[in-house]
Amino acid sequence: MPTTFPTLSKLPAKEGYRRIPLYDPTLRSRSDDGLIVTRLKHTRFPWQWWFVYRELPEADLETLDTFQETVGVGAEAFNWTDPVSGTTYVCRFAEPIDAKLETDMANVWYAGIHLCEAVGVVL
Repeated sequence: MPTTFPTLSKLPAKEGYRRIPLYDPTLRSRSDDGLIVTRLKHTRFPWQWWFVYRELPEADLETLDTFQETVGVGAEAFNWTDPVSGTTYVCRFAEPIDAKLETDMANVWYAGIHLCEAVGVVL
């Protein structure tokens, strides 16, 4: 059974939620007369996302930490459902979770997440 991103007690904050292509698939070459010729390398556009959880309880942060260890940060792919579109993607962590205490709140956390679509992986 494929690994799935954990369900937490809070949804990610809408503020700062970003989705952009993982990379630019455009091939560019300059001709002898200086013109730039372009074409697509392929027609599939893998995505990456940045989002944060605010005022996250300690138990949810522990769940995220355990999950991150289970998938070896970016080593293994997992299913993740985009909370905005409802679409499920096969993703990896693009970098470790950025966790820090919320200002003036004991045991309440901010967790920054950066995911990227795992290209070519089917779970």
